[in-house]
Amino acid sequence: MTVLSSVVEGFPIGLVEAMLCGRATVSTDVGAVVEVIGGTGLVVPPRNPRALAEACVALLRDPERRARLGAAARARALELFTVEQNIEAFHGIYLEIVSRTPVRRVVLDQAGEPLPFAHPAEAHVPVRWSASTSPLAARSAPGWAMDRPVRDAGPVPAPEGAR
Repeated sequence: MTVLSSVVEGFPIGLVEAMLCGRATVSTDVGAVVEVIGGTGLVVPPRNPRALAEACVALLRDPERRARLGAAARARALELFTVEQNIEAFHGIYLEIVSRTPVRRVVLDQAGEPLPFAHPAEAHVPVRWSASTSPLAARSAPGWAMDRPVRDAGPVPAPEGAR
């Protein structure tokens, strides 16, 4: 049996490891604990030592239930948390992101080396600015500090040394 008595937890990797080992778990209800164990372990409120102790004693006194929960936990972990599932999930996310990213042309200098900052960041905004929605128009709106310098919205020169 494995016990996670956290007060704060993000993704409980220790529980996943215990599940892969076929261990029944008792955990506090923090972070993604409930989503990870999915009914294959006991969950108690955080900061409640009495409930945690009672859940631990209940599992320690019932070896059959402990074995059932451990087997269910292992099956769930093998279904959801193996390296292969993680690779497949990240691969899918990567392909989705790449499919939405525009192709960028690489700008080269005279020596044929890439100029990584040849295109300003605002060149990658997926919308066109109109005169009324441009940042320059917003700066001339009432309440904007008029003593700030306003740059022309023309092309941004390449950084020094990049020419």
